[in-house]
Amino acid sequence: MSDAKPTRFDNVLVSGDVEVIGDAIAGGFLDNEATGVTGVFNVAGNFSVATNKLTVAAASGNTAIAGTCNVVGNLSVATNKLTVAAASGNTLIAGTCSVTGDLAVATNKLTVAAATGNTLVAGTLAVTGDVAVATNKLTVAAATGNTVVAGTLGVTGLVSFDGGGTNPALKMTGAGSKSGAGYTTPGSAWADDGTPAFVASQPYLRVYLGATVYRVPLFADA
Repeated sequence: MSDAKPTRFDNVLVSGDVEVIGDAIAGGFLDNEATGVTGVFNVAGNFSVATNKLTVAAASGNTAIAGTCNVVGNLSVATNKLTVAAASGNTLIAGTCSVTGDLAVATNKLTVAAATGNTLVAGTLAVTGDVAVATNKLTVAAATGNTVVAGTLGVTGLVSFDGGGTNPALKMTGAGSKSGAGYTTPGSAWADDGTPAFVASQPYLRVYLGATVYRVPLFADA
């Protein structure tokens, strides 16, 4: 504030522009009708209301509002960097939106915990591109639906395999797999972690049905 003693005007009627070079102090309400300012009200210095309730820095234009700011029309920042439509509330952000706290949509429809990143989706999650967890621990190819699981897959319900026509419903490839030609005679059951006596290193699928364990040999392409 200037050291000069301010001049008080009880009633001011200005029909043109008003330009304040120094500080402007309003002890009460200031509006166009009350002050009679019908033109431009130009303040060259800093602007403040009740010390810090509303401040505008002259050098930067930085504005601080201590109370509630109610906007009844559309809101835009730098034309289209951030826009809010007054009629719908639709919000568009052209840049990065960083949230440091928890995120919640409609209370619990979509939640993200800031501390852990845990995400809960109450509705349907539709992904149009590839899916990867920890790079390659779980991958789903968007084009084919092919899924690769690097760890153990635990299924508590039923699993249905459909090869689609002549394609095998379940197939294992690799150095340890054997072709169907190796099974020339009927085999017998073998113990867990073992292999049939007539085919060495035969991979198999272990199926639990009640108290009975079935081991189904896995064949590679012959």
